[in-house]
Amino acid sequence: MTRSSYSTPYLVLSIASVIAVSAVFLVFWPSLQNIKSYLEQTQSVQKEISAKKNELASLQNKYAILELNREKEKELNIMLPTEENVEDILRLIDKSASASGVSIDSITDSTSGARSYARSERARDSENALPEGAMPVQLQVQSAGTYQQIRNFLTEIDNSIRLAEVRKISMQRSDTNPDSIRADITLFYFTSSAKAE
Repeated sequence: MTRSSYSTPYLVLSIASVIAVSAVFLVFWPSLQNIKSYLEQTQSVQKEISAKKNELASLQNKYAILELNREKEKELNIMLPTEENVEDILRLIDKSASASGVSIDSITDSTSGARSYARSERARDSENALPEGAMPVQLQVQSAGTYQQIRNFLTEIDNSIRLAEVRKISMQRSDTNPDSIRADITLFYFTSSAKAE
């Protein structure tokens, strides 16, 4: 046998193998393209999911801030009047201070203690308990001025249309100005319990 007769089956087998591999490749090429397309779509969807998760986390943070702001608004609403003709307590303090020449250093809300006391008085059916619809609001007002200015300031608050009372005053002479005194005033007024809740 000649050498060519020995190599013919190998040649045929090689050609058949190449044709078979090419046929398989041609048959599966669209499927491979589809798989590649699916992988790209999956990666795109995963990126979109990640972006949506970040957006959701951002929205949850904003919601938490809004809830906090709503609580702050409730606290602020306590200090605002229910009727338009009654000025809110902060404007009343500012107006009274301006009219009397007193300077206000700070105003601090110390309502929680007064409110707890009011609730306990109501629970015990005390004679001094506030009516059901009323809730106390207590402010610490630190101010400075002459004795007469502080006195005029308290008179202005006492004569205001808003029901407010001064529960406690502590005064001390200023070290820098002998004519001036510093007054720490505990101001107590009432709001409706509907606004307080």
